[in-house]
Amino acid sequence: MGAVRMVESWAVRLALCVLVAVGVVLTAGCNMTGVTALRGGRGEYAEAIQQTSNEQLLLNLVKLRYRDPPVFFEVASVAASFDRTSALGASATFPELPNSNNVYGLNGTLSFSERPTVCYVPMQSERFAKQMLTPVQIDSLLLLGQSGWSLRRVFTLCVQRINNVQNAPRASGPTPTWAPEYLDFQRAVQLMNVLQVHEVTYLETEPQAGGPTRFTLRINPKPECANELAEFRKLLDLSPDVNAYPVVQARSTREPNTITVTTRSVMGAMHFLSQAVEAPERHVEMGKVTVTRDFKTKEPFDWQKVLKDVFRVRSQSGRPDEASVAVCYRGTWFYIDDADLETKSTFGILTQFMALQAGDIRATSPVLTLPVAR
Repeated sequence: MGAVRMVESWAVRLALCVLVAVGVVLTAGCNMTGVTALRGGRGEYAEAIQQTSNEQLLLNLVKLRYRDPPVFFEVASVAASFDRTSALGASATFPELPNSNNVYGLNGTLSFSERPTVCYVPMQSERFAKQMLTPVQIDSLLLLGQSGWSLRRVFTLCVQRINNVQNAPRASGPTPTWAPEYLDFQRAVQLMNVLQVHEVTYLETEPQAGGPTRFTLRINPKPECANELAEFRKLLDLSPDVNAYPVVQARSTREPNTITVTTRSVMGAMHFLSQAVEAPERHVEMGKVTVTRDFKTKEPFDWQKVLKDVFRVRSQSGRPDEASVAVCYRGTWFYIDDADLETKSTFGILTQFMALQAGDIRATSPVLTLPVAR
């Protein structure tokens, strides 16, 4: 009877262990549902796509500084499958004698696996290239300004000329040899901001049936801003007797008392910002980048005079610790400092600029599909 009771006791213990193990396996397995996978993975995938897109854009800016051709890949799709496997086993040897050794065992396995497949589309179609090289339309430009971005930042990045006032137009291509004209433009944009803040100027839009929107800069003179308004009109060659100036896209001839805006293309804006990429001294000495010089003194020109408080890409030999975006190219790390809010803002405008101009273009080239192994 003692042996029988002992066997029953071990059987009860083994049964309880089996029930507990089954409960653990089933609970863990039920928790891994499609909803759980979506909640845990969607944010991570979105963050990874955004971060790699920023890295690609920064890398292309660095390439343009070295006169290397940029390459654009877009993430077309991400497909992820989840596998779940579980197994449970139990074994026991019951003794015939009270003093015999008792042998029993319990084992179980539970595993999950994720198999993502990432599809990349190379953006190199003829239509994409044309969109990248086509100057942005004024309505898209002013849309950025009306969405809350500083007009100074938007105009510095996207405009290369207002009437006869130049904003380094030759910087819309490879780094120029000689220093550009920019001082009058900086002053004009600064005055534009001041007048806008004091509600002396405001932009009036008038949609046209079957045509582009008509824009007019209207003036509401105020005594406290009389000097700034007079200087603004003088810089842009506008009559002081007129309080409404049409804003138009650049054309072959300019009409009097009209604000004619020559905009950059996406590629022109990228070239412009690439001038702010700081190449290491050894690359400068080896002639791997163009050195812009002052025409009078022949001394190297500092592009931060043009892009001051707008954009700057730093470089160093090792990976930076505090970087918003960082890429390694030609053995050097190029990065945007995480505390440089002005540069991060301009970088954000550039991404929206690209989305407005070429975000809907899809290449007809083969799709690159990368299955990620477990």
